[in-house]
Amino acid sequence: MAKSAKPRYLDGKALRRARAEAGLEQAQLAEAVGVNQSQVSDWEREYNGCRLGMLHKLASALGCKPAALMHDEAAKEAA
Repeated sequence: MAKSAKPRYLDGKALRRARAEAGLEQAQLAEAVGVNQSQVSDWEREYNGCRLGMLHKLASALGCKPAALMHDEAAKEAA
């Protein structure tokens, strides 16, 4: 039996854009949320998803709402 795909809440392009607008390097954002720089890179390229708790940490560190970092479909489901 095949496993169902995990939902992808985080929109990598939106994360990259918000990070740039906040004037942060990947390493600075990583330190702010307690991960390493390669994890932020993976999120931005959508190689890995993140848990909702981390999505909230990212939004807090970037000064935006979590929905701003989510794919449109995921943001609608969360609302």
